[in-house]
Amino acid sequence: MKSTRSGLSVSAPFFLFCFVSLSSSEDIVKIRPFNFPKFVEEGEQVQIMCGLRERDKNVKFSWFKDGFLLEPQKGVKIISTDEFSVLTITDANSKSSGNYTCKAEVSTGRDDHTAELLVKGPLSWRSQPLDVSANLGDKVKFPCETFGFPFPRITWTNENDDLWEMKSEKETPTRVHVVKYGALVIETVKEEDGGLYTCKASNGIGEGLQKTIQLSIIAPLKIQPFNFPPNPPEETNIQVLCGLERGDMPVEFQWLKNDILITRGSVYDIAHTSSVSVLIIKNATVKSSGNYTCSVRGPSGKDTYTAELLIKGPPRWRTIPEDTVVGLKSPLQLPCNAYGYPTPTVHWTKGHPTKTGNTELEKSHWQTLLDGTLITDAIKYGDGGKYTCTISNGIGQNLQKTVHVTVRVPVKIRPFIVPKLVEEGEKVQMICGLEKGDGVVRFQWLKDGIPIVSEVRWTIVTHSDFSVLMINNTEVTNSGNYTCIGRNTGSKDSHTAMLSVQGPPTWKKTPTDVEAAIGESVVIQCSAHSFPSPSVVWTKNFKLPSDTAKENVQNFVDSHGTLRFNDIQREDGGYYTCIIENGIGSPLQKTIEIKIKVRSPYLGRIIIENVVTPSLDVAEVVSLDRI
Repeated sequence: MKSTRSGLSVSAPFFLFCFVSLSSSEDIVKIRPFNFPKFVEEGEQVQIMCGLRERDKNVKFSWFKDGFLLEPQKGVKIISTDEFSVLTITDANSKSSGNYTCKAEVSTGRDDHTAELLVKGPLSWRSQPLDVSANLGDKVKFPCETFGFPFPRITWTNENDDLWEMKSEKETPTRVHVVKYGALVIETVKEEDGGLYTCKASNGIGEGLQKTIQLSIIAPLKIQPFNFPPNPPEETNIQVLCGLERGDMPVEFQWLKNDILITRGSVYDIAHTSSVSVLIIKNATVKSSGNYTCSVRGPSGKDTYTAELLIKGPPRWRTIPEDTVVGLKSPLQLPCNAYGYPTPTVHWTKGHPTKTGNTELEKSHWQTLLDGTLITDAIKYGDGGKYTCTISNGIGQNLQKTVHVTVRVPVKIRPFIVPKLVEEGEKVQMICGLEKGDGVVRFQWLKDGIPIVSEVRWTIVTHSDFSVLMINNTEVTNSGNYTCIGRNTGSKDSHTAMLSVQGPPTWKKTPTDVEAAIGESVVIQCSAHSFPSPSVVWTKNFKLPSDTAKENVQNFVDSHGTLRFNDIQREDGGYYTCIIENGIGSPLQKTIEIKIKVRSPYLGRIIIENVVTPSLDVAEVVSLDRI
């Protein structure tokens, strides 16, 4: 009910009270449900009370609007006690509409209740649509949400007078449709979607709301297709223009021929404007033929376009065949290639066109590839001779080249034998000869894979079909694998034989003294050159090998005679002797000392201890089988 005072229209307030029950049979707090009046006019005052079904102490009340905490402010009053809370909206308007929640909390629990307030009045903006720029294929959403009750009817239109409004949830949405709260959604933007869109919202009160926005399409950059003039003559300048069909400025142009970047120079000139690039090919020849690509890059992306230039002219050499030497049964390739337009054809024949006459090649044995290369998988001995490549395209003179193919028999080394047992000081000769092979054969000797050069120790004498290696005064160190390699054009072969020189052992790795801290790893190598293979024995503290049965030194020695401590201890210090013998001459023997570094508790520094004492009655020893 309304009354008038001083010419102003004043709304009578609504009062909604919720009383608290005095019963306290339960300990859990419980709010008595409340509701707003069904319809509230703008300018009216609204009060609502939040009370409990049962009395409780120390109740804390709080209010929320649409999930956000509501504090006292202009137009909103909140008065709370231990038993109830009253929310007052002094001047309701469309923005006052929403869901209001009262929460009550006590030490034993909490409860809440929500009621919706609908204020009847003209619409106001909650979320206005704005201009949008989008790429092709993007999804865009234009909000158009309002405050106001009754709820508005929201429609969208565009420049083509297309109309969209929200439909039933059961209907399948189209590519362009309106969703809840009035937002317009375009699922996949197309080029034709660009333009103006207008959102209209009306609820029958006031004039309603209307907003027009623009959707700008960011179209990807695109080159206008271009072509070269057909069949231009040689020795003329050719121009081609690359321009944009669409795209934002600025842009950068590049030109490529057969995917290779073109630069200004004696062959090409390039002129640019903001949206056009011109390529000039100076004094074009058949060699100028190819695929020319214009590449453009800018803010709206990049694009390329390729056009083929074909200039008529006689064939010109690209790859000229040459004489070749090939091994029997080896594959052969004879390249023969030219450029020109129309595309030249390549024809191979055997023989010389003017001297011996040409014969056609056997197709089951020879093949000509698309680029003109003549190939065969395995050359025969009778394939030696002259071959002629002829290239033509119907313009001017043909290209022709005759080459000679020489077939070599592959090298085959005859196996050689060395004496089984050679003693030091003897002279040894090895002869490496050919079972087959023609042409110039080059020999090479290797010992254990390393090339041998004639010097004092050995002499190499080589003839056209054999090579002799002489070791003038053999030593144990001459033992090893000896390889002879023979090579001619297109092939090679080799043979390896093992030489064993008997003699007393000579040092390869001599053991040396070691200092180590407790816990460190210690490795001491002891090895020799020897044939037959020697045995390696380690003893400790000058004891005889026969006195070592009580010790476990073998746990510290590997199969190569290396003394190895992974975690050396104080008692491992002492003198160790390595003895190497192979039954020839005198054995090798070397004694080394292992000193253990320990920290002195009195001096506070590292000292070296020698833990060997003359009273030790047990020697540690390891005897290895021959290696």
